[in-house]
Parts: sequence; structure tokens; C-alpha cells
Amino acid sequence: MEKMIIQSKRWVLMLAPLVVFYIPYLIVNHIHVVHQKIPLIPGEDQIPFIPWTIIVYLSVFLQGIIVFWKVQKYVFPNIFKLMGLIVLMHLLIFLLFPTEYPRECYQSNNIFMVIFRSVDTHANCFPSLHVAVPLVFGVCYQYGVRYKTKISVVIFWCWSVAIIVSTITTKQHYIWDVVAACVLDILIIFLFRKKLK
Repeated sequence: MEKMIIQSKRWVLMLAPLVVFYIPYLIVNHIHVVHQKIPLIPGEDQIPFIPWTIIVYLSVFLQGIIVFWKVQKYVFPNIFKLMGLIVLMHLLIFLLFPTEYPRECYQSNNIFMVIFRSVDTHANCFPSLHVAVPLVFGVCYQYGVRYKTKISVVIFWCWSVAIIVSTITTKQHYIWDVVAACVLDILIIFLFRKKLK
């Protein structure tokens, strides 16, 4: 019985970020303002559109489940603080510097992409919050999970990198979105890293 209660608390903690962080994102995502397009860097238009990588893109939610299920309990408050700060910073930039990606130029019949794009608009691009999240999960897995192997940490980070790359191959983000997110979020994570151990 006690084990079931602990597991139910885990599920609540796993679902809480979805409510606390994703809903504000969607609200800002659907605010109708004039959005700017960011110029492509040389060669960016040569990167292929690979619709099936939306599966990799969406696997960030599975990453979240794994991290929140395995991370040590005392780390939870600091994870929420870290994610809250990162989401807040991104949302402020989305509002002050609204950008969009011309996703209408890259259509696909992939069912996962169709469903996702029916909820997510072409806005909230710069900097990419979808880059921030796997970075946070990677750090949380590396420092906040007690029983893990070195190879599992390497695999988890490779997974995070794959998700970041998928933001480009799914044509959800500009390369500048990825670069800006890495600079901003790595700085924030660096300041928080000791609280995640």
C-alpha cells in the first residue's frame, strides 16, 4: 500500500510539469501578434526535411517520464525551479521578440506531425524551448539519478542531442533558435548544476 502511494506521488510529480509549464507555453503560442522571420544561415536551406524525425522530436516527453521517475526525490524542487526559470526566460523572449518558422512550406502526412502541428503553432521559435528541455533532462539524469551506469548517461545525452537535431530536420526551428537556446540554457543550467546533485 505504501509503495502504491509513493508511486502515485511520482505520477503526480511527472504530470505536474506538463500542466505548470506546457499550458503557459501554449497560451503564449496562440497569442496573435506580428511575428518576425529569422534569416537562414548559409546552407540551412539545404538541410533536408525528414518528417519521421518528429518521433525523435516528441520523444522528449518520454525523456521527461524517465527522469521524473528515476530522479532522487530531494532533487525535485530544484528541477522545478530550474525548469520554471528556463520556461519563464523563454516565454519573456517569445513575447518581446515574437518569431515564426514558415512551417507551411514543409507539409507532411505523418500522423504524429499532423497531430502535433494541430496544437502547436508556427510561433515561439527563438530561442527553442524544445532544445532547453532535453538539455535540462540530460543534466538531471546525469546528476540527479542515483543508480545509473556511465554508458546509460552517454546514451541519454546522445538521445538529447538527437532531439535537438530533430528540431531542425522537422523544420520546427531555425538553426539560430538552437544556438540561442544552447547559449542561454547552458548558462542557466551551469548556475544550477550543483543543486541537481
